[in-house]
Amino acid sequence: MAWPNVLASAVALAPAILGIRAIRQPSLCLQDLGLTPRILARRQSEIPTRDTASRLNTLASDPTDAAEMMMQLYGTKGIALSFTMFASLRYGNRWTVAWSLLAAVPMIFADGVIIRQRIGPGNEWAFWAFALPNIAIAGRLLEWW
Repeated sequence: MAWPNVLASAVALAPAILGIRAIRQPSLCLQDLGLTPRILARRQSEIPTRDTASRLNTLASDPTDAAEMMMQLYGTKGIALSFTMFASLRYGNRWTVAWSLLAAVPMIFADGVIIRQRIGPGNEWAFWAFALPNIAIAGRLLEWW
């Protein structure tokens, strides 16, 4: 196995590890992104509430619970992304691997932009740092350098 494939395997594993952590410990992942309970509570006044006992209204009235649910959904996205990359590593050729790595870059970039807009500058690099290895490994596999 060539070194770009080994690096691609490591990069492909990262979304699954982060996804499993987001599913199992969503509150810790929210804190990593800068979404502390204080920030989430500040947004609580923006969410309309009702006096019914439905689960949807309970979620709407508790921004921390809603944010943790969204973090768990985000975790499943990471696991699916890893499966896609591993499938291309196992059954494809190097171009398939390279393009699956590059396909993740717009998602990584968008995640960083959203975090920057919602939380503020600085936190976006927690996402954008993953784009650079994807581009570098894919570029090597595609013989761009």
